[in-house]
Order: sequence, then C-alpha cells, then structure tokens
Amino acid sequence: MQHAPIILTIDDDPGGRLTLEALLYQEGYQLAFAQSGQEGLVLAASLLPDLILLDVMMPVLDGFSVCRSLRADPRLAQVPIILITALDDKDSRLEGLASGADEFVTKPFDHAELLTRIRTVARLNRYRRILEERERLEWIVDHADEGFLLLDAAGQIRYANPSARRYLDLPPEPAPATGDFLAIASRRYRLQPEIAWATWPDPSNAQHSPRLMVLPAGETHATLWLRVECNGRAPGPDGDRLLRLRDISAEMTLQRDTWSFHATVMHKLRTPLTGLVSGIRLLSRAPSLASDPGASQIADIVLESAGRLQGEIMDILTYIEAPAMLHGDEHMPLADLPQLTAAAAAAANVSRIEVTSHVADSAARLPLSRRAMELILVELLENTRKFHPSAAPTVHLTVDADGRAVRVRLSDDGVSLAPEHIERAWLPYYQAEKWFTGQIHGMGLGLATVAQLVWGAGGSCRLTNRTDGAGVIVELNLPLAPELRRNA
Repeated sequence: MQHAPIILTIDDDPGGRLTLEALLYQEGYQLAFAQSGQEGLVLAASLLPDLILLDVMMPVLDGFSVCRSLRADPRLAQVPIILITALDDKDSRLEGLASGADEFVTKPFDHAELLTRIRTVARLNRYRRILEERERLEWIVDHADEGFLLLDAAGQIRYANPSARRYLDLPPEPAPATGDFLAIASRRYRLQPEIAWATWPDPSNAQHSPRLMVLPAGETHATLWLRVECNGRAPGPDGDRLLRLRDISAEMTLQRDTWSFHATVMHKLRTPLTGLVSGIRLLSRAPSLASDPGASQIADIVLESAGRLQGEIMDILTYIEAPAMLHGDEHMPLADLPQLTAAAAAAANVSRIEVTSHVADSAARLPLSRRAMELILVELLENTRKFHPSAAPTVHLTVDADGRAVRVRLSDDGVSLAPEHIERAWLPYYQAEKWFTGQIHGMGLGLATVAQLVWGAGGSCRLTNRTDGAGVIVELNLPLAPELRRNA
C-alpha cells in the first residue's frame, strides 16, 4: 500500500513553520516539524522522510551543518533537501550546494513557485525509490531458489527467472524465455493431481488440492516435487499472471523422515500390540466369560478397539514404507495383474470382483514392483468395501494397454462422493464424511499411498463418480516400464 510522501520541516521560527504548514496542508502530504537542527536530525532518522525543508539560519546547528550530517547518514543520503534562507549571496548558495542541498529557495519566497518545486522534488524522489525497490526486487528474484514466471493471458511465458529456466529446461539468459507454460511443463513433469489442473489457472481450486509438478525418480536423480502457486489476485491490466515454482522435495523427504521416526517407535509397538490383540481374543473366548454377559460384552469392546488400533498403526506404517516399494524388485509383468488382483481381493475381503484385461503384449511390464502394485490394489479394494452401505461391493476392474501406457480402471457400486471430497481424496490423512457408512475405520492414508506410488512412477490418478448409478471410478494411468519403451 502506497503512503503519502512525508515532508519534514526543520525551522526554529514558529512563523516559518506555520507558513509552510498552511501551504502544504491541502496537498495531502504527511507533515512533521522540528524546532532545531538537533531535533531535525533525530526526526529524520526515525521518519526517513521523502523530502526535507531546511532553514539555514538556526542557532547551534545551522542548516548547512544539518545538511552535511544528513548526507553523512547512509539511510538519509538520498533524501532530497530544499534549503530555505534569507541569504541571497553567491557564497551562501555555493555553500548550500556543497553541503548537499538539492534546491535553494530565498526568502521571501513565492508560494506557488515553492509549491511547484516541492511537488516536482517529491515526485522525482518517489520515482527514485520505486526504481531502487525494483532493482532490489529484481536482484532477489534473479537469485531466488524458487522459480518465478510471468504468463500472459494466453498462458505464454513472458519472463522466467534463472531457477524457473532450470526447472523447465529453458535456455539460459540472455536468450528470451518463451513458449506455452503448460506444454513446456508437461514435457518433463507429471501435472498432479489432474483435478487441480483441470481449472488452471484459477487459483481457488489449488487451495484445497495443491498443484504439483512431479519429475519421477531416475537412475541419477530422486523424485523432484514442485508446487505451483498462482497469485490469487486478478490478472494485471495486460492479463499477466505471476507463478511461483517451489521445490518441496526437501519437505517431502523431511516428512518421510519424520514418519520414519514415528515408524521406529511404532515398530517397537507392533509386537506387543499383536500380542495384546491375540491375548484379548483368547480371553474373550474363555468359558468363564460365556456365563457372564456383562464381562463378555466388555471383552468384545476391548477386542474391537484393540483391533482398530492395530489396523490404524499398520495403515501409517504402510504409507511410510510406500516409497521404498517403487524399486523393490523387478518391474511387474502386466500379464500377472489378474492373478494379483484376485489375491488382493481376498486380502481386502472383497468377494464379487470381475477383471477384464485387454493386453496383447505379453512382455509388457508396469514401472512398479509386484509388492507396490499389490498394495495399490489392496488399498483400492478396501476402500470399495469401507464405503459400501453393506460392505459387500461389486467391483469391475478393466486393464487396457496401448503399447506406451497402461490404464487400470476400477469401479464399484458403493456411494457417490461430493465434489470437495473428490478434490481432497488424494491428500494424506483425509477422510470423506463418516456418515456415509457409519464410523469408517482407517487413517485416511489409503488413496494417499496409492497416489504417492503412482505419481512417483510417472503416472496419474483420477477419481470420479459413476454416471450410471451410485459408486465411484478410480482410474490409474501408468507408463510402461522404461526398458520396454526403449525396445519399442
């Protein structure tokens, strides 16, 4: 927010101060007054004014001495100074200019002339400050680790700082940074989640589901995660928008390290927790409890609670360990997916499932380990059961491959989700409304685990409601394993 220019008047004469106050009052300036040179220096240091009107003839410290002191202070050296004096000889003018004054006005002065000079000097000083601030801002942007881009109304790049050029593989300066941002970003990165990018460049949707650019891990580099932020204000007069590309890879690593620390603690709990659940289960079956309905009911409650605690700790451990599954073993043959789906359905306690595969190439492989793909299927199938009114879903899984990519499409007949739940479904620790099926067990990490694995492998995830009835459709799009694409 711009403030009105501050004008400091230093004059020991009350009449002179009143004259200048009357002259400047209607101009909208912020006015400050000092009655001596010493007070003027103190006020100038605290206010950092835009202009100083300085009387020459003052006791103790005259205007020339004050002017020299102001110019010796780095913070005040550039502030314009207009000397006002009754002296009209050449030597006085020379001394005033030598002391650092910008203008020299002789009393009695013409009010209109002085006001014009003040306006001109104040305006020029404002321009000078704007230029200085712009130079500082340009230096900060040029040396920032974050990427900054300026896009026009059509999404074309008008400016990119060095970090943005590096992220997008654009030519270094002084070559111009041009091209369509989305097209350039899509060459190297996976734009996830897709629902967040569907409303690009509207910034409001990204508040619920952050827009990410994900560069999958390769042989020589780890996964790169960039968060894309678009300024929330309306475009500029030319339709320009400012983007920031923020590397959150370290945050993701720190988050995983934190979870790993928690996992270490939880691993210590795993064995005694398993023993606790097993022990309670055995006690609940003891003949002595059968004759005491109250004790038997309490035992059932304790057993159910212990089982839920065990399941939720296992959910957290699974999510923490998910990244290590990406390259746990050889890439899984796509032909094994139906058999793996049957095993995952049994593990998820889903009995009604139909698998349709349209894969002609028996050598096709997924860019995921068998363990990772099994985890994905188990998490998806467990969700179909959790969100089904009777916990007995009918599931259809279809697999299609076109020689370069694989699409896995899983649909159920459970409940449909509200738009806000669909937007946030891939976020960690997020659960849809509990009143769909009663109290939903779990930590809200199932789909987040799926997304972490699929995005890390260079794929994409999409969640939509069915249009032909109740239920949802989860679609996973994955590239074929790199070795197969090289041989294609």
